[in-house]
Amino acid sequence: MNIKRTLPYLLVALALIIFATGCKVPEQLSNADAPDASAPTLEESLGTWEIKNQMEIGHRTTLAGFHNEDFGITVGYGGTVYYTNDGGGVWTESNNDSYCRFGLDIVNENTAWSIGNGGHVRVSTDGGKNWEAVSDLDYKQISESISFLDDRTGWAASPTELWSTSDGGQTWEDVTLPDYSIAIADVTLLAATDGFMLDFAGNLHITHDGGNTWISKASRLCGERIDVFPKPIMRFFDTEKGIIFAKLIGEGLIILRTTDGGETWGREYMPDNIDIDLSGTYLYLSRDGDILTITVPDKNITVLCHKK
Repeated sequence: MNIKRTLPYLLVALALIIFATGCKVPEQLSNADAPDASAPTLEESLGTWEIKNQMEIGHRTTLAGFHNEDFGITVGYGGTVYYTNDGGGVWTESNNDSYCRFGLDIVNENTAWSIGNGGHVRVSTDGGKNWEAVSDLDYKQISESISFLDDRTGWAASPTELWSTSDGGQTWEDVTLPDYSIAIADVTLLAATDGFMLDFAGNLHITHDGGNTWISKASRLCGERIDVFPKPIMRFFDTEKGIIFAKLIGEGLIILRTTDGGETWGREYMPDNIDIDLSGTYLYLSRDGDILTITVPDKNITVLCHKK
């Protein structure tokens, strides 16, 4: 297990054990913008997921992501990156020079971003073939969360820090976090100033002004003991529609979907025939929300599709 990656999340796990009695907001911070400790209603299921493909990995991989059924990218230790255009039948090594990769966001079939150790951020604009260095981030803790609109505008996050760029990563600005947020699990950027942040307590934080102010809501994960391996992931497709994947300690994968900006949530289910030990895996969701990739590092990849 990679110590640089593991230590920050062990600290997160300790904080969550202390926090496990519920999503409580510190008294001095309780206000209209703080998370409501009573989680929203859980509605009926909005769909299920089915296995589309399973494959062994023949190269070093921490995280794999499929943008659609054909185009996918893997990132791994020592900056190893591969891409495929035929659904994983053939993987071709990319030209990349960086430390280990743990975060990935595929914008489209041309543009993708990766992040990981050493503050190294990399971008590809040719379908994953070549990766260019941009300005490094000064991490306090390793970053695995990244969300970009295109080849210029995006967010990157560690468990305790959030940055934004509007010039392709040439410069980065610190984004102010809500005072009452727990460690960051994942981020989604919808527009230059509009974004979502999910924390490890299950709180959903929303900004419409680049992080100057935040509105926070408790998701159906609030009060649950969320596992740190795999790290929870989230995507929002507009201001109302979004989805969260998270593993609870001692349980399987929880899938929640909202169509009203987090006021209510619908539960979705993994297929009964899936047999994966999720501990230590990585999750990746395609931009349209229809393809989930589960990676067992250096071993295998499982691709699932949303069945509506």
